[in-house]
Amino acid sequence: MNFILPFRVPPAKNAIGYQHNLLCIGSCFASEIGELIKEHQFNVALNPHGILFHSQSIAIALNDYITNRSYTNKDLVMDQNRWHSLHHHGSFSHANKEVCLDQINTNINKAHLSTKNADWLCITLGSSWVYEFIPTGEIVANCHKIPSANFKKKLLEASDQVKLLQAQIDLLRVFNPKINIILTVSPVKYIRDGIIENNISKSHLLIAANEISQNNKNCHYFPAFELVNDVLRDYRFYKEDLVHPNYQAMKFVWEQFIKTYLEPQQSSLFEEVSAWVKFNEHTPKEAHALELHLEIAMSRYNSVVQKINSLQPKY
Repeated sequence: MNFILPFRVPPAKNAIGYQHNLLCIGSCFASEIGELIKEHQFNVALNPHGILFHSQSIAIALNDYITNRSYTNKDLVMDQNRWHSLHHHGSFSHANKEVCLDQINTNINKAHLSTKNADWLCITLGSSWVYEFIPTGEIVANCHKIPSANFKKKLLEASDQVKLLQAQIDLLRVFNPKINIILTVSPVKYIRDGIIENNISKSHLLIAANEISQNNKNCHYFPAFELVNDVLRDYRFYKEDLVHPNYQAMKFVWEQFIKTYLEPQQSSLFEEVSAWVKFNEHTPKEAHALELHLEIAMSRYNSVVQKINSLQPKY
């Protein structure tokens, strides 16, 4: 008797290796997968604008990276004694305007180089619901707890999302012809919008992701949403909030991701890195045991780093 729906993710035509550069942008799910990529010693730049939920904010961020945009005073708003960029996560906000701008522009400058050198771009779409900042009419990435009277909520149709993302993909082809793109839809449930509204939102994301991946040979759809919702299909794979996939679910999706994209000839190196990661998860408390543990961990780390560095230079 089967207790889960069998679902095979076919291997990707192009593979990811330790010699490659990756850039991950999008929702909090992108951050979690990105952290696992980083933890396993791949070279990855992660969410240079901070967490982004919808296609328009992701498109704006990509355009910022490609053009190496420099933000100025007019791009910031003041609320509750802090300066904010409506196109960035709250982690960039600051009481000092110059500090806020410096953080933003330093990250964009780094992201410009990361995008230029990226072999892989991973985009995770989180929601189709967007907020328009009424004073300027622009769609924002983050409302920063500015009073809700300043915003108008709208649904971004699948066709509009395709246009927004396709425009940036076309620019990316010129800016970095070697780049491969992975599209995913976040399995995180945005219940603040409502259950029905969340499902409507996800349906637009799935349609947009499918159309883009079908129409661009350098794009590939990875079914993270389906793996959680159609294979695991149980709230025991969510955290206590019943919204975010838990550790088990993330590990399951991560394992499928590696099976799909990892270069086969680097599987033994990946297993060695994974063993080092697992070893570090269990740190002893006793001083004498901790000293030995750290010595072994450093030895293993030096071994894997040496092997990774022996591969083709990243830049």
